[in-house]
Amino acid sequence: MDTLKIAILIALGSAGEVLLASPLVAGEATNRAGVDFFEKKIRPVLIEQCYSCHSAEAAKNKKLRGGLYLDSRAGLRKGGESGPVLDNAKPADSLLLKALRHDGDVRMPPKGKLAAGVVKDFEQWLAMGAPDPRDGYWFTARAIEILPFVDCGGLGLPRQASRRRCRIGGGRFR
Repeated sequence: MDTLKIAILIALGSAGEVLLASPLVAGEATNRAGVDFFEKKIRPVLIEQCYSCHSAEAAKNKKLRGGLYLDSRAGLRKGGESGPVLDNAKPADSLLLKALRHDGDVRMPPKGKLAAGVVKDFEQWLAMGAPDPRDGYWFTARAIEILPFVDCGGLGLPRQASRRRCRIGGGRFR
């Protein structure tokens, strides 16, 4: 059985926001550079070019194609009717890259090829191990204004005086 490791990471980001990640699945190290690359280069393309046919919203509107969900890490890792879209052993041979290059029967997006630089970004992302913070509860919040201090099982983090409670990712934080 896979074990779930809870990782609390607090780091100072640009403009003084606090970055928090929790939980992460064992064996999926999410690094800041990979997350930044995904957020700046990959997610915008997925949203603009892919989600209309490959997302929960597309399924809700009965427009899901190929049984492939690209709007979550789990969906990306699972693949669709054509099988897995990522090949961790040979990232360059991933079905995702073949589709983006229009190399083979599956050609995405169907209306035409993406710019060569965008395809290179996906190649680089896959070579990095396809870091994907979605479903890993990565978010940014202004320190103190939005994110309450939490007591995380004796880790020595301060508790906010008001003792407000909230649930984040299925865990209880006070």
